[in-house]
Parts: sequence; C-alpha cells; structure tokens
Amino acid sequence: MIAVPGLVPAFVERLEIHPAPGHEFDRYELERALAPLRHEFPALIVAGPGPAPTGLRDVEVRTADWRDPEFDPDGVRELSLYAEPGRVAIVVVAEPGERPVEAVRIAQEVITRWQHLACRANGCWVNPWFEEALWAHRELHDMSKPLVVADYAHALDTWQWVLRLDPEANAALQLAALYHDVERLMSEADERVEHRADHYARYKNAHAEKGSRAAAPVLRRCGVDPLVVERTCDLIRRHERPGPDRDLCLLADADALSFFSLNAGGFVRYYGMEHARRKIAHALYRMTPRGRQRLDRVRQHPSVRDIVYAPVSHDPPPSQVPRPAPRPPRDRA
Repeated sequence: MIAVPGLVPAFVERLEIHPAPGHEFDRYELERALAPLRHEFPALIVAGPGPAPTGLRDVEVRTADWRDPEFDPDGVRELSLYAEPGRVAIVVVAEPGERPVEAVRIAQEVITRWQHLACRANGCWVNPWFEEALWAHRELHDMSKPLVVADYAHALDTWQWVLRLDPEANAALQLAALYHDVERLMSEADERVEHRADHYARYKNAHAEKGSRAAAPVLRRCGVDPLVVERTCDLIRRHERPGPDRDLCLLADADALSFFSLNAGGFVRYYGMEHARRKIAHALYRMTPRGRQRLDRVRQHPSVRDIVYAPVSHDPPPSQVPRPAPRPPRDRA
C-alpha cells in the first residue's frame, strides 16, 4: 500500500497513541496492541509517544471524549474536508490508568472515522489511468456545496473500506467504490430528495442505474481499460442489490460500513429518525455477515446503534415495501 496525499486538504499520515499526562504505558504491551492496527493500515505511521515529527499539525482526541455519547466527530473541523491544508497527526490520549489495548481499540475507531483523510492505494496505482480516474472523480465535485462535500468524503471512505476488506482489490472494484454515488451530483447536490421516495428500494436501484451511465464517459475519457470500464459500471449498476458476486458483496459492505462509520450521525440530523430507520434497514439488508461483524469496531451514533442492535425482525426491510400513503385528516365534527 502507498499513501495518496493531494486528494484532501488535510492529509492524515500519522496516528499516535499517548498515555494520560503524568502516566506511562508498558512499552511491550503497547507494541503488541499496535501490531494489528499497523497491519490493517500499512500506509499509515502508527506510533506510541515519542519525539514530535516536524511539519505535522497535531489534532488531539481524548478517549474520554470519544466514549462520551454527546461527542460529535463532525464538529472536529481540523479533521474535515474544510480543514486548512497540511500534514496531520491524530494524537489519541488515554485516560489515567487506561491500558494500551483499550486506548488502541479507541484509536482504531478514531482512524476509521477519518480514514478518508488518510487515503492509500494498492498496486492498481501503477496504471496511469487509475490516477487519472481519481483526479477526474475529484473534479466532478463542487466543493462549495456542503452536500457535495459529504458525498466526496463518503466516496473516498467507501474506497478505503474496500481496501480494508480486500487489500488486493482490483481496479474495477476500487473505481466502483469511488464512483458509485455520482448520480447524486446531478439529483441531490443542493437538496436531498431520497426521503420523498414512495418505494425506497426502487428509488435506490434507479439511482444506481443512472450513476452507472454517468460514470462511463468519465472513465473512458481517463483512458481506463475498456474491460475495466465495463466491469466498474456493472458494479455501480447493481450496487444497491445484494447478490452472489464477490466484488458486489465487498462494494455493498464497504458502502454500508462507510454509512455507519462516517455518515450516520449527519444522516439522522438531516432526515430525522423516520427515514433513518429505512436507510439503516436497507444498509443492513445489503451487508454480508462478515460486513456486519465489522460494526462492532465502529463508533456509531447512539440512536443508530439502538436500531442496529434491536431484536431481529423477520418482516421485510422497510426499504423493500411501498411507503404508506398519508392518512386523510379526520373531520372535527
């Protein structure tokens, strides 16, 4: 894996885990706890306390704050697409007496939340057209529009989730992760409308079909291999429908995991809980058992977590059935 700076203004290249001020970690225990995190994020520098590197801007996240249900990661402007340009180190600071393994678990949730600011790529990067497609995707987004900024963050995050689920992911799968929601740039750049759909699954399938048609000419202009373009657009076209295709399952898992780890809090604030329940049911319905297992390592909005871990219903997901028509007002006779 290699780091890919330049796609975002504030690039996270380092993650540090520090004990509480006046305390120390057991170095052996810390190194043992850090090993899985380094394996999962091979292009990220993961370290314990030590000399501060030059040229990096530190952004501190305390584990006590992270555990607080009222803490809102969306409020950390230094870790957003609105941040000042520069190289960033996220410094996770433990509570007094907190063991390294506990602090590292929080650090994993923290970097998961902001992995779209720490983009990395696999061997597909050697294809010149792959880099061209990354920049073309970036240029599609009008970053003066808040909803478009959110869509760009989600696209990058879905791409990074694909690479976490399969570090050897092929180019078509990665490009599908990046381009899977480009239809929103035409239909929802200024206002979201999906909550008005009478049949959510039908709406999402139409969104995927239109996105596939929109992505194709962009990828062709970038010189992407025709077979890769065909496969990418096929994955985009079907990404809202679960199926036996392995790449499609990886894409659906990555898309849903990005929703839960990055977007769910803002989604609830924007739409309210009624539509959020439909969205959550739709996301869970698309996920594989392996993808759902990852939810245990994702910090979720409290109201979203209550729905995710509610008792399982055998009824069809709300996204798969027509939305009921509003009842007429009752006479006040």
